Amino acid sequence: MKGVVAIDGKALRGVYERGRKAVPLHLVNIWAAEARLVIGQRLAPGRNEVLGAQQALARDCQEFRVRRGG
Repeated sequence: MKGVVAIDGKALRGVYERGRKAVPLHLVNIWAAEARLVIGQRLAPGRNEVLGAQQALARDCQEFRVRRGG
């Protein structure tokens, strides 16, 4: 698959883990923009979206290049 891959973190408000404080779950999505397809989704460990994105890319994408937007 070629094209732009977007990475986006989201907090799922109103969704909580049992037995834990009222801290919403944080997910990281990997989106293939041209194909309009989610190619990966991962729980962000400890609300750390950067680490969650790195783990999702390592697991779901074998070959990628990183370009930081601004």
